[in-house]
Amino acid sequence: MAKELSLLYFPDDLPSGTIHEDLGKRHVIWQKDEILGIIDFDRSYYGKLVFDLAEACRGWCFINNWREWSNKNFRAFINSYQNERLEKRLFI
Repeated sequence: MAKELSLLYFPDDLPSGTIHEDLGKRHVIWQKDEILGIIDFDRSYYGKLVFDLAEACRGWCFINNWREWSNKNFRAFINSYQNERLEKRLFI
């Protein structure tokens, strides 16, 4: 995957911040409909947030046992991710 990423161009001015890099459902602690915490930061690093989004969407936006992409889940995820980043200023 590193080889493929090295072939892509990402502008220097893309937002950066701490990337979890494996933000799947198994790493989120819930209480009812509220996130209490996020665990397992062993693969985290500082970088372009677009990488975090791509990896997280893979874990949150497929339905029917990974057989179907959900645009509804994608829009909800992107909106929530952006709101959290902006609200908590988790980017540079």
